[in-house]
Amino acid sequence: TGATIGTDTTVMTWAGTRLPKGWTQAGHGHSADEVRDWVSLRFHRPGTDDTGKPGPRVTIYRASGWIDRDQEEATSPAELRAAFMLLLDGLRATFGSVVGETYGVPLKGTPAATGFELVRRTLPRKRGGAAHQYPILDTDTQNLIRAHCGQARNENFCITNHSSGGAHIPDRIPGMFVYDMRFAYAALCDLEMPCGPVERDQVPEIAMRGRGWEPCLYQIRVTVPQDWDRVGRFRYRDTGDDEWVYPSEPGTTFVSWAWENALIQADRDGWKLGEHIEILQRVRFTGPKTKPLLTFGTHLRDLRDEWIPAQKDVPDRVRELAKIMARQIAIATIGKLAAAPYKKLFTCPIDDLESRPAHARPSDDGKRWEWREKVATGDDLAHPEWAAYIWERCRDWLYDHPGQPGAGLRYVPRDQLLVARTDGFWTSTPQPINDTGKIGAFRPQLAHTQPLTTPRSYPELNATRAALEAAAATTGEAKQ
Repeated sequence: TGATIGTDTTVMTWAGTRLPKGWTQAGHGHSADEVRDWVSLRFHRPGTDDTGKPGPRVTIYRASGWIDRDQEEATSPAELRAAFMLLLDGLRATFGSVVGETYGVPLKGTPAATGFELVRRTLPRKRGGAAHQYPILDTDTQNLIRAHCGQARNENFCITNHSSGGAHIPDRIPGMFVYDMRFAYAALCDLEMPCGPVERDQVPEIAMRGRGWEPCLYQIRVTVPQDWDRVGRFRYRDTGDDEWVYPSEPGTTFVSWAWENALIQADRDGWKLGEHIEILQRVRFTGPKTKPLLTFGTHLRDLRDEWIPAQKDVPDRVRELAKIMARQIAIATIGKLAAAPYKKLFTCPIDDLESRPAHARPSDDGKRWEWREKVATGDDLAHPEWAAYIWERCRDWLYDHPGQPGAGLRYVPRDQLLVARTDGFWTSTPQPINDTGKIGAFRPQLAHTQPLTTPRSYPELNATRAALEAAAATTGEAKQ
């Protein structure tokens, strides 16, 4: 724990260290995903033992794949091991027979691999007991979804290079208040997911199925209503900065992509279909209604919010780490469903001339060859439509929560809204949010009622929040 990818510190020193006799680097070599801050070092002993079994293999992963970097640096190996054991016991207790001896240990090397294994074991079953096979979309449709239906809404309204120029936020604010949703991604696993096959057309109306709306992805032309005075609802990708932009100035017109729920929600809120929203193209999902992630999400919520907190004989720190790991399983699993190719850093020993490709380059310390390759993650669970559907619904809830009237970005004046971040938002004034206590509902996380200088950058915002939370803890103010 606590090492930095790409430098000759603990982890990368292991990558180039002299190995015991008979051991060597395994497979395609060590790898690192620098975006996700993950690393995996693979070793094996070739050959077979006396019984004919292949030689042993060892893979070493960073702890930051399971807990964030700050938690990693503050965690001892003993605490980490105890947290993993608690997580494993919890998976067995909450997921039932699908993690029994017949199926094997469900805990894998990464949260995403663990989540995928649990999803496979909890998919709806056919009469004969086999897991239902969901159609894998064609490559063009998958790429369209990945290109236009990215992840969370993350906006810093204070920063001067925001599209608003930070002009709506004064240099002094009356306080800082933070709200976020409880375990939002796990709650959203309850949704009926879009299911192929797909049909594409240019019919300019909402696709219906019986009396309900058909799961459908729409390309739309949007014009911000003339009387609009809050932050934007729809978005487009700025090709220059490769950033998502949410226009909010009245009269602004742009092309966006959105699922059916966002269109219905917007129409009810004054962004009228046929007036402010013009449908250009539809990608209809004509498969049967289904909730493939329902059991996975239900058990994961039981694990994180009921079983782990009930283990009172375990130290608080270990329970906290196990809860972080359970949350990371949900987040990483949804991300892995998108099956987006990404680049990984690979290495091999400097004297291994057979394994290195022609474009490999020596590491800074001269001990390894290093190269990057695009890795495809698609398999039988490559469902970017499920990931995109969950991500957008999370943005919908962030904007206007269906279970908490008056909660969300929609209701915060622009000069009081500081940050929108995935499943939460920060304001400079308290918001009238009724915490229902339900999974997926907004709850207050910080309430600082004294004036302060406006933090403009993300580092300044994060540092300010951390300092205020630390101060609240020392004064006995409970963080909810």
